[in-house]
Amino acid sequence: MADPRGGVPVDEAPIIHPADSPPTDRSTTTGPDGRSLRRDRNRAAVIRALLEMMREGHLDPPTAEIAQRAGVSHRSVFRYFDDLGDLVREAISVEFAAAAAASTIHEFGKGTLQHRIDAIITARLTAYDHAYGASRVARLKSGQIPDIDPALAEIIRLLRVQLTEQFAAELSCKCASERDSIVDAILLLTDFTSYDIQLRVLGYDHTRIATVWRHAIGALLA
Repeated sequence: MADPRGGVPVDEAPIIHPADSPPTDRSTTTGPDGRSLRRDRNRAAVIRALLEMMREGHLDPPTAEIAQRAGVSHRSVFRYFDDLGDLVREAISVEFAAAAAASTIHEFGKGTLQHRIDAIITARLTAYDHAYGASRVARLKSGQIPDIDPALAEIIRLLRVQLTEQFAAELSCKCASERDSIVDAILLLTDFTSYDIQLRVLGYDHTRIATVWRHAIGALLA
């Protein structure tokens, strides 16, 4: 898991895909090592293809379409992954790791209250924007694919730790039950579901969402 002081904490996964590497000379792709390299490249290409489709709003694309976009055969997909659920889980892990790297909070817990509120909001908006398709798929598939629900629960737990430490100065003067209620309220307020409702259902842009969150978090911590 990533440090909760950074961006959205998630299971660690490679951010640079093997398929993004420069092409190698033909001589390096022969023999057992070459076959392994081609397998890694094709596997990464399948993950990248699925992520592209998720970003385009295809939340449950057929395996054949994923394979076609990746430039591999339909049958070969299941040489690289145990099943479609395994592929989806791997793709979500890669996207969440990249979102975590893109949403790191610098000088965690420092600065004025407004600065710290803005830092949390910026991190959430960056992470949710980066992994929007994968986040929707994760919630859609959470009851169907093993490990997704526990991973989401762990992310939420670490985000709660992040909020507790980011606003420790303001929470320290509250009683324990009030501290817990405030942290839980901010956690739910800035959860992906809240973001998705405002963005997709209400049609808010990031500026409007940030304004809503800024006012609400400030009121809760006042």
